[in-house]
Amino acid sequence: MPHHVGWHIPLWVLEARFEGRVAVSEMSQLAEAYIQFLTEAEQHAPARMIYLLFDTSDAENMPPMYSMLAYGLPVLKFKNRGPAFHVTRSGVIRKMIEVTAFVSGFKVTTYTTRDSAIKAIEAVLIKTH
Repeated sequence: MPHHVGWHIPLWVLEARFEGRVAVSEMSQLAEAYIQFLTEAEQHAPARMIYLLFDTSDAENMPPMYSMLAYGLPVLKFKNRGPAFHVTRSGVIRKMIEVTAFVSGFKVTTYTTRDSAIKAIEAVLIKTH
């Protein structure tokens, strides 16, 4: 399981953090959790976009791109899915996430620090709400 998946800001920003070696099964668990949280948000805040803070700054690797695509596709059906704010210092992980996002049509912006990603999320929330 990812180190942490849960609300960073309830019904606004979902957070997923990974550490160490990331297995394919963890991407499946992330997708299942993401779907549960998006479903919860549809029920309790139906008009609200849900943003993802995706922190891989302590991850050593990411699974192959095809597995990330396969597990991520069911998430794409949700209309309340907002952009993702990705945190990593690894150029390899950044490229893998960016290519996967591009192929799947998932909007992702990458940041090198958690603080900069959180500030960007806060700016979006202030601007749009």
